[in-house]
Amino acid sequence: MNSFHAKACALIVAYLLVSVHSFAAQSANKMGSEPFALVNRQRSTYLEATNDIKPSVGVEDESFSDNARRKLFVQASLFASASTTFPLASYAADSEEYRRSQKDFAYTFVPPPGFETTQKPVKTHLDEINFVSSSMKGYQIGVTVDPVRIKSLKEFGTPAEVAARVVTAEVNRDGVFDVTLKEDAIEDPETGAYEINYLSSGKRGEKHFVAYVNISNGKLYVLTGQIKEENYEEKKSELLASARSFRIVSP
Repeated sequence: MNSFHAKACALIVAYLLVSVHSFAAQSANKMGSEPFALVNRQRSTYLEATNDIKPSVGVEDESFSDNARRKLFVQASLFASASTTFPLASYAADSEEYRRSQKDFAYTFVPPPGFETTQKPVKTHLDEINFVSSSMKGYQIGVTVDPVRIKSLKEFGTPAEVAARVVTAEVNRDGVFDVTLKEDAIEDPETGAYEINYLSSGKRGEKHFVAYVNISNGKLYVLTGQIKEENYEEKKSELLASARSFRIVSP
């Protein structure tokens, strides 16, 4: 997994974790209960990184940067997008199911044909496994697992709201010029997972991302697929099929 893809995966996880934390804190203020805590201490750096983002949209402030305004414009626009039904996709016949099982979590999914597993030398998540295509450069998938104190994605947002947070995180990255949500964020009616499909344009070209996100038993699961935009249509069916094959199972 290259550094661009690794950073994209980290940003998705970070923003979701920050969102969970923010939602919990707001709920605590309203209900008088203690906020949910983020278990992983490393996430405190992400909380600090979001201090410059205004909490509401439409508030004018001369000290508020143009970039921050742009982030909030993207977020506000995405909140208006409607979720759609989750389309079915067939799996590649020559692919084999991958299963990863640890003491307190397990999952399965079907990688696209010709993908090989790799692992990062530095651990930045509770668990992380990466897959790269042996035949197409820049075509890869990463799966991360992180602890959270929340039961489901619905507790803090709809698919459109979660997509807004993810895209806002991406547009805030150095070297990123524009981020476009390519399709409405959708929910898998069987698993409750959210699928987010977006294009990131920047100094390193146009990268197409598909994120498949779910929460179960105190764990946040994020599968992130990346491919060059020029190759997306060719591999669209198998990439979506792979992401939608993801299932959380018993350890």
